[in-house]
Amino acid sequence: MVATSGSASATIGTGHIELCSNGNYASYLKWYDEDYQPQGRSATVARGTCQTFAVPAHNILAELYGIWNTHPDQSFFAGGTDVSTDSPATLIRATGTTTNPSFTVQTWGTDPTPPAPMPRASSCDPVNCQPPGDPIPR
Repeated sequence: MVATSGSASATIGTGHIELCSNGNYASYLKWYDEDYQPQGRSATVARGTCQTFAVPAHNILAELYGIWNTHPDQSFFAGGTDVSTDSPATLIRATGTTTNPSFTVQTWGTDPTPPAPMPRASSCDPVNCQPPGDPIPR
């Protein structure tokens, strides 16, 4: 499913993530399993659009990356959240700019009305990011 308006779908569904690139950059998700081993990545979501993805089996972590506008072959870490195939519907919004990225995460069960945004921002430099206690080298 692809929404071109940049607004989230009300029917994401359990075990799915909708990624909205609401900042001034395109974004994508990288998936990790319970052993923090990479499990691939999502398609790139163009800025101003949203796309829904099924969470891969045995996945526990989704990391959000943005793509530099001036260097589209390079990306930067913007944040991450715990997810699994039995997680409630999850909406991740990539916001901010390439030089000051941020994101929000919203989750909800069967109620199609999303709750108020839950801010979660990366506390690290977008170029050389290694969040405190993060076991995944970048």
